[in-house]
Amino acid sequence: MNEIYLGREGRPEDVAEVVAWFASDAAEYITGQSILVDGGMRFH
Repeated sequence: MNEIYLGREGRPEDVAEVVAWFASDAAEYITGQSILVDGGMRFH
């Protein structure tokens, strides 16, 4: 677990909030982006 900066595993809600934002009018001018929802996980 020490490989995740935020100190906990992700929850479905963490991803759902990002998906909901992308589907909302607030993101209407966003195109072609990749958003990592990984809590700052470090890869080796």
